[in-house]
Amino acid sequence: MQSIHTALYVEKVNAELTTLGIEYDFVIDDFSSMEQWADRSDLAQLNNEYQSGKLKIIKEISNKDIRYTHIVLDTDGCFFAVIIKDGDWVDYL
Repeated sequence: MQSIHTALYVEKVNAELTTLGIEYDFVIDDFSSMEQWADRSDLAQLNNEYQSGKLKIIKEISNKDIRYTHIVLDTDGCFFAVIIKDGDWVDYL
């Protein structure tokens, strides 16, 4: 079974306004404030929504230089960069 193992809040940006050369219209920055990392309750909610089909997958990330696999939108309207892979996410806490 697949689940979400890691999540990072991301913001949607207008690609025309950025000069970062970002392939997507989202900012994915692992070096930002730790406040942007999803905590365990966020991961639990994301996994519940993923398993129930309520989580909207916006994009699959094919760029191997970025460790995240998908951009998702939760039911609260927040965007996340996530890693979806095999295994139970609680095994890694």
